Amino acid sequence: MTDDATAPDQPPLLEARGLSIRFGSAGRVPATVESIDMTIRRGEIVGLVGESGSGKSLFAHAVAGILDPAAVLEAASFKFGGVDLLARPGDPWRDLRGREIGIVFQNPRGALNPIRRVGQQLGDVIRTHRQTTAMATRDAVLDALRSVRIPDPARCADAYPADLSGGMCQRVLLAIALAGRPALLIADEPTTGLDTTTQAAVLELMIEAAAARRMATLFITHDLSLARSYCQRLVVMHAGQVVEAAPTAGLFDAPAHPYSARLIGATPANARQVAQLQGVAGTLPRISARLPRCRFADRCDRVTSPCRTEPLPRVDRGGEHLVNCRHPL
Repeated sequence: MTDDATAPDQPPLLEARGLSIRFGSAGRVPATVESIDMTIRRGEIVGLVGESGSGKSLFAHAVAGILDPAAVLEAASFKFGGVDLLARPGDPWRDLRGREIGIVFQNPRGALNPIRRVGQQLGDVIRTHRQTTAMATRDAVLDALRSVRIPDPARCADAYPADLSGGMCQRVLLAIALAGRPALLIADEPTTGLDTTTQAAVLELMIEAAAARRMATLFITHDLSLARSYCQRLVVMHAGQVVEAAPTAGLFDAPAHPYSARLIGATPANARQVAQLQGVAGTLPRISARLPRCRFADRCDRVTSPCRTEPLPRVDRGGEHLVNCRHPL
């Protein structure tokens, strides 16, 4: 059910128009991420889905302002809270990272400093964004660990990451991401390497935090079953291009792009028998100087010559359902 925080007429918290990311000389190397349009409203949970290597994490890094220095970010506009970040001088993300935009990475052990105690790492974030005293910081650290349901927060605060399980490390990362009380949480494959029970527990914590804080969430995953369970809208990426965006139920009921339909057909939850599973033929194309305009062209059974040479048309199916395809289903 849509409330006022996620109504389509509400201004978006994040709005990207024509966002591209390229490496190397502009004009000579195709963009790794090409002409992305995306909006996320306050309180909304948006899933960014697609195969590994499709550009999902690269887009997330652009939103968080943590792209590699070698990357070139281009966009018609890139707004957060109504402010165009690319029109601001200096580092426009400096006051946003941690305070307005939090991020949970897919490798919790790798994201935490192995030689510093958990409480120290969490305390650093709290002091930076809340300007607390030493005593107040310790109390805030324990409260933050309790908020992600860590049963013995004092013991956890004094532990090193190597002392904790993968699921506990991910809860710590979530506590760190939420410590600045951000308006947007980016969860980049947050359940990778976790067992099913721990996956569910971590995701439920994220959803509860989003609801309690009216926080926008960008949930990045290659697991469509998880995205279907937790997201209100889905954005499907293939080889650096957005091919379809729609409310979750609408995408699963009537996918309009051939790639989206193939992904759904390859999801075990949609098949009663193993024989009913349908794979996605071919592989992601390598970024080179000869990419077709539609990067799914070499894998698509509906392809025609214009798909390779002409700009992708955007088809509006209504109800926030958009598909970038010359021959939609």
